[in-house]
Amino acid sequence: MESQIPFLIVGQGIAGTTLALTFWRNNIPFVVIDRGFEKSASLVAAGLYNPFTGPEMKLTWNAKALFESLSDFYPWAEELLNAKFFFPKTIYRPFLSVWEQNEILAKASENPAFVGEEPPLSALSETVNNPFGGLSTSQSGFVRTPVYLEAARQFFKKSDCLLEEEFLQNEVEFNSTGITYKGKNYQGLIYANGVAASEGPFEFVPFRPNKGEVLNISWDKSPSFIPNRKVYLVPLPEPNTYKVGATYSNSFEHTQPTELGKAELTDHLNNLIVGNWEVTNHLAGVRPALADRKPVIGMHPEQPFTFIFGGLGAKGISLAPWCAVKLFNNLVNNEILPTEIHVLRFKKRYQLLKASTKSKVLAT
Repeated sequence: MESQIPFLIVGQGIAGTTLALTFWRNNIPFVVIDRGFEKSASLVAAGLYNPFTGPEMKLTWNAKALFESLSDFYPWAEELLNAKFFFPKTIYRPFLSVWEQNEILAKASENPAFVGEEPPLSALSETVNNPFGGLSTSQSGFVRTPVYLEAARQFFKKSDCLLEEEFLQNEVEFNSTGITYKGKNYQGLIYANGVAASEGPFEFVPFRPNKGEVLNISWDKSPSFIPNRKVYLVPLPEPNTYKVGATYSNSFEHTQPTELGKAELTDHLNNLIVGNWEVTNHLAGVRPALADRKPVIGMHPEQPFTFIFGGLGAKGISLAPWCAVKLFNNLVNNEILPTEIHVLRFKKRYQLLKASTKSKVLAT
């Protein structure tokens, strides 16, 4: 690697920010190009990280490695950026029935490192509907994503490694040693701009964007844990305020909040918590997920110096640090990327798309 020539990272959401900071940590030069993330799904996200997933509370994919990585990365990033955004916190999930109690506890007992101590019964009865008990997690919590992204943005500005502008695909030129963008040379081009990556050379990647809606609420309770059953309540900076989310829709006509989404969230909220609460804001964002719900990382099948880092979806906060290290080690140390996250798992789609495009050109 030519250490004085930077990589160009497109996008400064959770993916691009975490990758850029991983490069900084390892003395790899980079430039981030991003016009501003006022519409970014990363800003809507609550930043929750939870070792268990789904209604059955199964251990999330690759949990041990992911949670070791995030527990190392975010405290380091806080110190670098001089900002507080990483909040380890117990998540408590009340059970809906005795059957569920037995099933979930049995599965959770297989992973004791991620099971925490149950909050006091008095604290639970004052805040959540809890007739059958519940499961507490350890190694869980949240990252305050707006603070994280803004602190990183200011750091990139001061470090002169941020271009606040629209990325223009037609300004990219390739040469024998890297790429040129607007007359400047880069070691490589890394698309970390979510679904927009499919508008360029990674159009063969089967992004399946899904829309998520969240509510901001005020609540007259202040639990020491994060309630979580069909919805979560992550504390916001102001006292007695929370982010409640999130819906998950693969089919949507627009990216704006809907009354249907609000009704779904409020229904789940009423079933989960007790006390008085009211909605103060209603937001929506689009997650850059894939059909197999795994990240997509690595070099283009044929186009050199062109990489993708994305598809983090709803688990971006927990996936990003580990995935960033994997891409860094691939670029710098030639380490092979795990098959389940490698972009080459879609190589057949790329070949079919290429053949289809060639046929259309010949037909004209």
